[in-house]
Order: sequence, then C-alpha cells, then structure tokens
Amino acid sequence: MRLPNKERNLAREFDSPWKETLAIFFERFVSFFFPELHDQIDWAEPPVSLDKELQSIMREAEIGEARVDNLTRVRLKTGDFAWLYIHVEVQSQHDARLAERIFIYHIRLFDLYGRHPVNLVILGDDSPAWRPSEYNIPHLGQTIRLPFLTAKLLDLADRIGELEQHPNPIGLMVAAHLESLLTGNDPEQRLTAKLRLVRRLTDRGASPEDIRQMYRLVDWFLDLPSELTQRFREGVDVIQQEKRMPYLTSTEQFCMDQGESKGLREVLEPTLAARFDDAGRIFAEETLPNLNLKALRRLKDVIWKAPSVEHLRELVAEPTSD
Repeated sequence: MRLPNKERNLAREFDSPWKETLAIFFERFVSFFFPELHDQIDWAEPPVSLDKELQSIMREAEIGEARVDNLTRVRLKTGDFAWLYIHVEVQSQHDARLAERIFIYHIRLFDLYGRHPVNLVILGDDSPAWRPSEYNIPHLGQTIRLPFLTAKLLDLADRIGELEQHPNPIGLMVAAHLESLLTGNDPEQRLTAKLRLVRRLTDRGASPEDIRQMYRLVDWFLDLPSELTQRFREGVDVIQQEKRMPYLTSTEQFCMDQGESKGLREVLEPTLAARFDDAGRIFAEETLPNLNLKALRRLKDVIWKAPSVEHLRELVAEPTSD
C-alpha cells in the first residue's frame, strides 16, 4: 500500500488519542496486540497505572521528547506481578534512538523496581521497512541485546474493513489511525472515512458508554479542517436519526452542538485534573476560560505529553479571543 506524501507532524496528531486509548481500553489493547501475553495475566486483579513514576524516569533520562509511553503493573496468573512498559511510536521518520530509549527505560525501571519490565512497542509510523525489534550493540567483544515485542500497524492497512467490524474496540482505533495516514492530503476523503467509522460505532452492539468513548477517540484521530466541521456535524445527525440511537451525547457531542470551544473546555477540565491533580484543576479554572479555539486545540494535543502545568502555561501564554 502506498501512502501519500505528508508534511505534517504525525506524533502531534496521534499522541493524545493513543494515550487515551490505553487509559480507557487497556486490557483490550493488550488482548488485541499481544494475545499470548494477555492470557498470562490475571485480569480479575485491576491493573495499576505507574505513569507518574514513568514520567519521572523520562525527565531524568534526558533523551528527547517523549511520545506515548505507559507503565502498568499487572498480576500474572502465577501470582507474580509484572510491569508492562508500552511505547507507541508514531513518528513519521525513522527514530534511530528508539531501541536505545527503550533500553534506557528498561534499565531505569529495573533499578527502581528490581524487576525486568515487559517491553511492548506499537509502530504507528508510515514506513513499511522500519521494523526495530531489539536493542543490539557490540561491546568489548560481547553483545548487549534487549529484544522487545512489536506490532506494526501498517501491516493491517489492507484489512481496514475487518478492523472496523472487529469486536475489540482497538480494531476501530487502528482503522482510524490508518485512515489518518491514508487521508493526510485529502480532507474530503478524510471526512468520508470519519463518517463511515462513526456509522460503524452503532453497528457493534457495544454499550452506550463504549460508543461514546470510541466516538471521542475517532474524532481525535481524524481531525478535520474547520471548513468541513459543519458537514461532519450534519452527517453525524443523519446517522443518529437513521439508527435511532442517540448515543453520541457525551461531552464531545456537546462540543459539536454548542460550539467547539466550549465543548473543548468541558473535555479538558477533567483531563487536566486527572493528569496534574490540584495543579491541573487550578489551571483549568484560571486559564481555560481565556483560551481561544486554536489554543484549546493545541492544549488538547499536548496535554498527555506535557511534563508539567508550567509547560502548559508557557504554551498558551498569549490567549486571544475566538
């Protein structure tokens, strides 16, 4: 499959929706990409997110901008605990230091917990030939080697129809990711693909809450230029009328009905609180009302990879009216 030429930052588009996908559908994420590992985990024991510890390690490592990284502790069926370090790589260009970064994080996590983490990598880039699978470097006549499990999203590009109907919601997220790659230079094609995926939401037999969450993520993966937003809203209205299933009534649907800026503020407020606790709540109360639509969209894109509220303040230091 040939992808269109692009001059855009894929990481900026994909970081936030994949971070949210991991937070919402963690078990189903592991099941979809790594079924053998999924079968070894006792899912009756709730997984424990260790992202704050991971963020601290990343800052100390000083090895460049973080992408999408997740650290979660799970209990195995044997009764032992395991640490899953998940990295979603979404850069449009080869990252020669990817394997090195994973090696560094592995060593730091082992130093912190005394356990070797399981390294899982999702390659969401647009290069068919780039397939890193291990850190391997000769050293004084020996070889330092650290393999990691990988899944290449591009390998599924010829199965988008199957992904759209997959019982696991991660299938739809992968389809949205791939459609974003395929429609990078064609807004009209992207609008068509986005409406098709939204239609698929109501065909899945999923719970209303899952549908709301999947809609929000599809909306994030397939961002549209402002001139097509109204046509998308009208298309969603038609779909809901046809299906007689008004499930898209979450905050994101409120965003569509009442104005994107107001809706984004409603979305960002709880996300800031979840990401930065009291500092995030204060930021939301003091700053969100003063941000224009462009700043709100920018904030949405970086909220999960920003190291601190101070970083966000610098990003939106010059608010203007909509």
